[in-house]
Amino acid sequence: MLPQQLLAIILYNSWHYGRIFHENQNDNMDNNKAISRILFILMMSYSLYAWTTFFFAFTISKFAFDVYTVVIKSLTGPVSDRYKWEIRDSAAGVICGLIYIIG
Repeated sequence: MLPQQLLAIILYNSWHYGRIFHENQNDNMDNNKAISRILFILMMSYSLYAWTTFFFAFTISKFAFDVYTVVIKSLTGPVSDRYKWEIRDSAAGVICGLIYIIG
């Protein structure tokens, strides 16, 4: 594994674990939801390492869906913080996928 690939995995994990920690500290998330997100992060980290094309396809499709959702929501009124965080998560995944592929 190259250092850039390790950096991409560390960035992906730290971004998502930080978000879970932040939401848990603000009492916006219960323990069951936090555990399910942690398991999802572990699965996606493994897929970034083992199945890079699956990870990239999943994050690109999620990013496209989130952009579409934000555009539709912005046409009907103000966009909530939930959708803004979702698009930030998708963008972080796409950036980490690109760093991994370039590395």
